[in-house]
Amino acid sequence: MKVMQLNETGHFVGIEEADESPLERGVFLIPAGCIEAPDPDPPAGSRARWTGAGWVYEPLPAGVEDGAETPAADPDPGPEEILAGVARAVRAHLDAAARALRYDSIASAVSYADEPAVPQYQAEGRAFRSWRSLVWERCYELLAEVEAGTRAPMTAEAVIAELPVLQLGP
Repeated sequence: MKVMQLNETGHFVGIEEADESPLERGVFLIPAGCIEAPDPDPPAGSRARWTGAGWVYEPLPAGVEDGAETPAADPDPGPEEILAGVARAVRAHLDAAARALRYDSIASAVSYADEPAVPQYQAEGRAFRSWRSLVWERCYELLAEVEAGTRAPMTAEAVIAELPVLQLGP
């Protein structure tokens, strides 16, 4: 089933595929940040934003081409901007791993940690919960090293490359 992917401001960024639940036929698992809505069809020079009731079309702002945002990078981002960018990337990394196993998000996967009804989901939930904690611990260790000057500033991608790997299973 096709669903529409939105960014944090509600603007359309693409079409995703919702998978059918392995537990309930006819029930689809909607990826995080997606909605069930008709495809938007913005006129040339505009982009689509979901209002909750339908699409509205807005003129493309500077730095946006064909609805894909390409903001200019801040040549000298402050610590808050760097931290916010790294945190967004790490959250997306955690959510992507959960979605790869058909959970809506890391929060959804972790919610199964204390649910004994299906042992596989409980084990995965516990693994995701543990991994999430280890990921954030390492992320903040790396950022503290940068703040202390013992490590050069890192991109979000470099931080993610140094994070623990999810371990599912014995």
